Amino acid sequence: MDAYRRICPGIVTALALGFSLFELYTVGFGILSPFAQRATMLAFASVLVFLTRPMLDWRDREEMAPSARAFSIGWDALFIGLALYSCIYLIVEEDALADRSGVETTIDLIVAGLGPVMLLEMVRRAVGVPLFIVTLCIVIYSYLGDVTLIFFSCLLIFAALKRYAGLKIALGFAALALLFFLLPGRGFLDPGLYPFKGEEHSRLAAYLWLTSEGTFGTISAIMSEFIFIFILFSALLEATGTGQILINLAFALTGRFRGGPAQAAVVASSMFGMVSGSTMANVVSTGTFTIPLMIRTGFSRLFAGAVEAVASCGGQIVPPIMGASVFIMSEIIEVPYIYLMLYGLIPAFLYYFSLSTSIYFEARRLGLERMDKSEIPDAREQVRQGGYLLIPVLILLASIVSGETPGLAGYKAVVSLLVMVDLVRSLRFIRTRWGNRGVCLAGALILAAIFFAFGPVSAPAAITQSIPLPILGEAPLHRLALVLLGILFAVVPGWRGLPIVFPAALGLARWKIPAELDWIGQIPFVGLLLPAALFLLVVYLIALAVFREGETPEAKASARDLGGAVLKSLEAGARNSLGLVAATSAIGLIVGLLVLAALGVRISILVTEMAATSLFLAFFLVMIASLVMGMGLPTIAAYLLLVIVVAPSVTSLGAPLVAAHFFIFYFGVISSITPPVALAAYGASGISGANPMQTGFTACRLALSAFIVPYLFVYYPELLLLEGTFWTVAYRLAVSCAGIALLSMATMGFGRAPMSNALRTVMTGASLLLFLGPAWLHILGLAAGVAVLFRQKAGGGTAT
Repeated sequence: MDAYRRICPGIVTALALGFSLFELYTVGFGILSPFAQRATMLAFASVLVFLTRPMLDWRDREEMAPSARAFSIGWDALFIGLALYSCIYLIVEEDALADRSGVETTIDLIVAGLGPVMLLEMVRRAVGVPLFIVTLCIVIYSYLGDVTLIFFSCLLIFAALKRYAGLKIALGFAALALLFFLLPGRGFLDPGLYPFKGEEHSRLAAYLWLTSEGTFGTISAIMSEFIFIFILFSALLEATGTGQILINLAFALTGRFRGGPAQAAVVASSMFGMVSGSTMANVVSTGTFTIPLMIRTGFSRLFAGAVEAVASCGGQIVPPIMGASVFIMSEIIEVPYIYLMLYGLIPAFLYYFSLSTSIYFEARRLGLERMDKSEIPDAREQVRQGGYLLIPVLILLASIVSGETPGLAGYKAVVSLLVMVDLVRSLRFIRTRWGNRGVCLAGALILAAIFFAFGPVSAPAAITQSIPLPILGEAPLHRLALVLLGILFAVVPGWRGLPIVFPAALGLARWKIPAELDWIGQIPFVGLLLPAALFLLVVYLIALAVFREGETPEAKASARDLGGAVLKSLEAGARNSLGLVAATSAIGLIVGLLVLAALGVRISILVTEMAATSLFLAFFLVMIASLVMGMGLPTIAAYLLLVIVVAPSVTSLGAPLVAAHFFIFYFGVISSITPPVALAAYGASGISGANPMQTGFTACRLALSAFIVPYLFVYYPELLLLEGTFWTVAYRLAVSCAGIALLSMATMGFGRAPMSNALRTVMTGASLLLFLGPAWLHILGLAAGVAVLFRQKAGGGTAT
């Protein structure tokens, strides 16, 4: 047992590093065949899940009898074996499975039956019980048919009767229900009662595991081909200190305002959250700094935790990256990413405007002052020290705007981040003959542009496109690039420049090898890396000739620290992806089942019939479904599940496609703060020390205006920039901001002074008039709000 416990962490680290490197390599140099790519991803993730989330915790195992301890280890080993066998079988038999589709062998069906069982256990451990139950119920429904609905309804009634009427009455109901189930010919099992009678088990298993329509379908492809790379990018940003730079910048920008620490949480979370893709990661990363400072400034623990929870949720809807969910939306509705980024600008602004105004009026209500100047970081110093860390984000955006796939753009961002961090580290210890760091920095920027701004084209073409000096011609530009590279490496003394070779090789390896060396390309990996290695070797030998002094102990320590941080971030990226891989695989399985049983269509028809012709009622039902189904799920998984189930119901009633998807995505994000689950509130309360449930309710009160924003852009598409002129968009934005400000005063109970309940009611009504109706209602609502503010005495007591 002790040996197993010692070896296990090393195995986990090795697998996590291998997982990240596999994804980085395949995204950068070419995706494998569909089954090979997706099954390899699931194999890595499932084994890591069963190793890092064992059946029993180590402390529990130590207290158990040896036989029980051996059983728990054996149980985990069984699922690890199932994961490896069911995934590797698909990779090895990929072509054969395609040939015998519809006539699967016995071993095919055994694998197809064991695979979903393994996946369900993986989901239970990595994501939680809610998604496990949803997936299991849909699997059972697909096998048994509509009779499952009667069965589950009886279970719910039995549970309710047992709790509220007693066990005897519940058992009586169970006996009666069983009688109806078993009644021959006319009971609940009568096949004629149900339109959908279930699928034959062999066809169901093969469809879910052996085809690209189930577990290994489009959603799994999206996860493998570009979502993982953004998770890895987020881990690297955190490891390189980008998160701390963003937090310091946020304090520098907002520290002089009333409620500065809370406003800093808003700014920092919006910037960090758009990349992280995880609300909980955002809460932990920024809340560790912002929540204690909010409490020290004078905010209550409850309010501080709620602010961080709401701010961290909103990071997922902030362009340009929007937590990577926007790329999935682009794939599903076939709208270019650049348009979706623009569509998301105003909704994100309104979300954070509502939170910021609530914070401002709460700070005024408490009489809080501004932060002390000594606590406010200098913005220019922060940009000088860490501004280069934002360059990879700009490279990411430039790559996407230029038409690159999200996966390749994310790959370039990851590699450019490694290059920039390594170059800046080396520059701190640099000794040049001219003593000019600017020369080195210019060379680094040109190198980054050559490597990462364009796709896999030949070296001369890449340089010609990258450097705006057409007067020199193609050949001189090629030589110029070699000279610049030589200078770059030459000015980095000793072996401290060597780490630059490796991330640089990742970029250079995308360049094609000469035609006369095509035979080298037949050798796996070597054909890609050899030309880069030869090129860098020549440059590095030239650099060695002009070195002036050896490596210092400080440089060696810096290199070790950087290497350790990169390895830890690669491991963290793999670990952070486990829950999402499990969730997207399960949702892929659900998609296949919904298509097979036509359940998605039936749910859409049901919602449409319930809403009749009322678009508002349809969206209200979708909001409830989004808040309930999104609880406890990662944002991307919640959006995918909701799109499958509820999106068709609102688009069928005439809602714009983009508005419907933004509406679903928006409420899928907000579900992280809605009780009873409220994952973001639980994460924030762990830092603030407040009650998690009360933190969730306070977060909902803070975000009350944010709950209205989705309805605004559904009914007024100009807020999504889908229609209208500049003036109509500006007018609608101004009216919405005014309504949000009045509603924030009402919810916080403070305008120019504390408000009575009557005035808060008037303010709420005034805000609703601004949200709804024609211009004359806007004037009436604005007049009512202004009248309340004039009635109050500035700084005085409660106005009645």
